Amino acid sequence: MEVYKNEYLSIKIDETNKVLIEEWYATTTEMTKDEWKETRHKFKDVFLQYKLNKFLSLCKELYFVITPELQNWMAENITKGSEHLVEKAALVIPSEIFAEVSLEQTMSEKETGKLDTVFFDDEQNARNWLNI
Repeated sequence: MEVYKNEYLSIKIDETNKVLIEEWYATTTEMTKDEWKETRHKFKDVFLQYKLNKFLSLCKELYFVITPELQNWMAENITKGSEHLVEKAALVIPSEIFAEVSLEQTMSEKETGKLDTVFFDDEQNARNWLNI
């Protein structure tokens, strides 16, 4: 069920498997820092509202570069205090090297590093790992 959509991403939930699925669009080349923060707040709100414990991020089209400043902001404002709720996180990473590196760094930050996170280059493998 789709619960949020804007020009940069779609957020869906699978209530049966307690999974949040986000799919990023190529329009992220135009995304601002404030818009990134807005999407992350929405992600957290949906995750908590539906009491989910897994997430799948389809990032092949995510071209927004997550700077170290935004990585720290995410650790402090999005994951801190709720990281214990996430059992597994699967990211299907983009091929563009800079976006890939920034995603990997984001997930290895102090707070998010506690998550059981695995990177994939194939959506079906990510779904299999999440058991969905």
